[in-house]
Amino acid sequence: MKEILIVLGSPNSDEGKLKDIALDRLNYCVSIFDDKKNLILCAGGFGQHFNTTNEPHAKYAMEYLI
Repeated sequence: MKEILIVLGSPNSDEGKLKDIALDRLNYCVSIFDDKKNLILCAGGFGQHFNTTNEPHAKYAMEYLI
């Protein structure tokens, strides 16, 4: 059974550009990821203080990882 690495949501710009804390979390996840042992779950939706776009934060995070 694989373990799930959960990347918590964090801020992005009004255009969907990931901010530094989001990039740091995603880059750390990549650094410990092993495709034989792990799956990645990106969290984060919408919020006045971190994402005011029309797409959930998790979409931007997944696009970055891909």
